[in-house]
Amino acid sequence: MSYAPGEQLLVRFGGIPLDGRAFLAARVSDGGGTIALASGARTLSNKCASQVYAPEMTNDGKPVEVLLTTPCDNAPEVITVSLVSSPSGHGPFYFTTGGVKRTAGRAPACPPPAPPARPPYPFQEPINETCPNGAAAQHNAPCPAVPCRSPVGKEGTCLVSFDQSEPDRNGSINAEARVELLTDDVTPISHHYVTGSAPPTRAWTRDISDWKLSIDGEVDQAHNFTMADLQSFPHVTRRYVLECAGNWGRGIVPAYQQADWWSIGAVGCSEWTGVLLKDVLDSVGVKSSAVYVAYYGEDNFLSRGVPIEKALDGHTMLAWAMNGEPLPAFHGFPVRMLAPGFPGAAQGKWLKRLWIRDREHDGLGMLGKSYRIPKYPLKPGDYKAPDEWFKVFTQQPVRSLIVRPPRCSVTPSPLVRLEGKAWSGAGDVTSVHLSYDSGATWIATRLSPPANKWAWQRWAANLTLPSPGAWNIFVRASDHTGATQPMLVPGWNPGGYGNNQVMKIDIQVLTSLEPSEHPRCNVCKHVYNPFRDCGGKENLARDCGEGGVPFEDLPASWHCPVCGAAKSQYHRIVAGGGSFEWVQRDAHSPDHPAKDMSLLGSLASPGDDDPRLNARTWNVATPLVMWSGWIVAGVAISLLLVQRRVRCDVERHDATPYVALH
Repeated sequence: MSYAPGEQLLVRFGGIPLDGRAFLAARVSDGGGTIALASGARTLSNKCASQVYAPEMTNDGKPVEVLLTTPCDNAPEVITVSLVSSPSGHGPFYFTTGGVKRTAGRAPACPPPAPPARPPYPFQEPINETCPNGAAAQHNAPCPAVPCRSPVGKEGTCLVSFDQSEPDRNGSINAEARVELLTDDVTPISHHYVTGSAPPTRAWTRDISDWKLSIDGEVDQAHNFTMADLQSFPHVTRRYVLECAGNWGRGIVPAYQQADWWSIGAVGCSEWTGVLLKDVLDSVGVKSSAVYVAYYGEDNFLSRGVPIEKALDGHTMLAWAMNGEPLPAFHGFPVRMLAPGFPGAAQGKWLKRLWIRDREHDGLGMLGKSYRIPKYPLKPGDYKAPDEWFKVFTQQPVRSLIVRPPRCSVTPSPLVRLEGKAWSGAGDVTSVHLSYDSGATWIATRLSPPANKWAWQRWAANLTLPSPGAWNIFVRASDHTGATQPMLVPGWNPGGYGNNQVMKIDIQVLTSLEPSEHPRCNVCKHVYNPFRDCGGKENLARDCGEGGVPFEDLPASWHCPVCGAAKSQYHRIVAGGGSFEWVQRDAHSPDHPAKDMSLLGSLASPGDDDPRLNARTWNVATPLVMWSGWIVAGVAISLLLVQRRVRCDVERHDATPYVALH
């Protein structure tokens, strides 16, 4: 059987158990049109346009039939109608489905197709790449090269859904950023995450001739502001991080429990232009009874908001531009609210009204467990905790990302350049650290200041991994309040909100750094590191760049960063390539029994000033290698055994440490 788009079909269900006396419900697949009661059929009720049901177990002797009206536009290739029935409210239950295929053409009843102002949801084809090592990162989140689809104009994002094929929640889009593309200080619109309901018509037509923003409630003088009215206030342009409350929600609640659960890319930092909400509210006079600013958007979906203190803090904005352009449809045209440091759901889009209230707002998305976090610790999986145990989720926690190298990377060298972003709902981030040993030790990075409060901050570091193999690199940020990211999920909650667990990437190192690659100082035995030492003694904090600076490219005036020796005092190391034995003794008790350790030694050291080293001095007995050879006359050279005291700089958890002979 087939259908033409716009055609009406009579669907008859047979095989109803117990001679037709049964509870039953029928529905049509999403996008397949509407179903309604057919003339002369058994009486049914409409639960919604795509579903009918029999609320009582009756048998009026009429056939079970429904009228299916297929869609004229965007008709699916196959429409599926399903039925469930039962002779009682306790079962057994009987299921049946039937499908009808689309044919070419349109039914005469359909009007001519009218092209929309803009195709609402076209998608890019999946990116055809594969992970370099087939690995998974961030607790089984997909690797960055796993194929995904994205809306047109949002090429730097991936749809978040079960099959990445269609919008969720009746047309809404949920697309998160590809984290490895978030390298810019100002996130491009194409890379900024999107969430929320479907943009209203005005967002696509861009017609603001009749648009006004109503501000009423606990104010001295309610007012309807046109765009010209708003733009008469002093303009401000600021960079603000915008992050969904459920970013990295999959780390708390499994993805299968909700189709649009985020991985780690529901964040961006764009440049917003508009006016301060404080200036606008001051113009209407906020009463002392004001407690909350509630927003209403033209999408008629969420209605949340912020406390009056946040609205008047001199940072919260009403914005009409993003990165110098009028707000895109997905991001709230014509005007949206920005409350930096708060979750994205508190920062309404497509605004039409601000209601100043004398109590905490109780709109859609404010009650129950919606956008609320527990006041007390909950047992993982506890969905039955009472609503009064929850409070509104306001300030976002401190968080950081590694954007370079990408997750699941393979590198031929243990010298790795890492870069990323850090931010906090409390304001400035004060430090960012890295760890390659699961948090046993942490290495400080170089952290740049923010462009303004609540803009994210760039960090960078050059890291030498101890050996070849598979490594996990963790990043952890701390803010000015002393808050620090936890290694584990900070606390379970049924909404998956506020998970600021440290991010990690996995790196596969294929080879080790050969000791002959870099020169060593004749004076202090320091081995030159091209990623860290290019500034020399005079500028230890200098950033050597992603590729480092080869020793040959250093100026003649360069001096050793440790002892200040001239460049001419460096020479190339001759690779040892052999193995030797050394004896490790207790550093605090020379009489402690020795522990023999056979290690492969290389004649190179990462440098005495390297903060990653746990440098200790041991008593080591090292025999010189015994050379023997024959002279033409057959005279043998006797063996010479020399005991020497050496210092061994050993990186923690290094199976093949660097050993420097002094």
